[in-house]
Amino acid sequence: MQITRYDFKAPVNRPIRSAFVADTHDKPYEKIVKEIRANNVDVIFMTGDIIYSHDDHVERSFDMLSEFVSIATTYMSLGNHEGGAVSLVRNKCNEIGVKLLEDAYDEFEGIFIGGLTSGYIANSEGLKENHWRKTPEPNMPWLKEFASLAGYKVLLNHHPEYYPEYIKDLDIDLILSGHAHGGQLRFFGRGLFAPGQGLLPKYTSGIHDGRMIVSRGLANNAPPIPRLFNSKELVFIDLHK
Repeated sequence: MQITRYDFKAPVNRPIRSAFVADTHDKPYEKIVKEIRANNVDVIFMTGDIIYSHDDHVERSFDMLSEFVSIATTYMSLGNHEGGAVSLVRNKCNEIGVKLLEDAYDEFEGIFIGGLTSGYIANSEGLKENHWRKTPEPNMPWLKEFASLAGYKVLLNHHPEYYPEYIKDLDIDLILSGHAHGGQLRFFGRGLFAPGQGLLPKYTSGIHDGRMIVSRGLANNAPPIPRLFNSKELVFIDLHK
């Protein structure tokens, strides 16, 4: 597991350290929890896809959330894999104490945290993901409302492919995304394929335009293709004056 760190200037009253967790997909989480505890974070951000098949080891994911909440305030948005299990995830988050943001925002230490729900859930009830299909459009009225807030804004956005068409021109300071799994197979620093982006996708890892961070995620699965030259990634972000 690779640890990646970013620093950003923001209008905060004190330094804030966050852990950004993406695409855990029901996988073992003990090393993730250990690393987050060791880094003394103030807040944990998750961009969805905590589950994979809705029944295979799904309780493991909720145990992970309980561990996170015991460390710091935890925010989460919904990814495509939460489709079909939204009620379960919603109830468990409420029970555990995770702040689930479904096209909604909250204020934390003077900054706004928004959660954009996957279009596979928000606008396309019953539509199964097709890796070659364009990802369904997100909730644009809410997204524009969030962007209009006067203050520093962090958006939890599962789908990095939303960025060029729907988010790039909006006044949002920091966007956190996952979903692409680093392109699954990486050659010469570039991913081979990502759902919603196709072959040789642009948004699979790293920072883009100085404000969108794409995590390679923390699970290996994309059956039947293994990750290759593509380590799992846990991201820490420091906000300071």
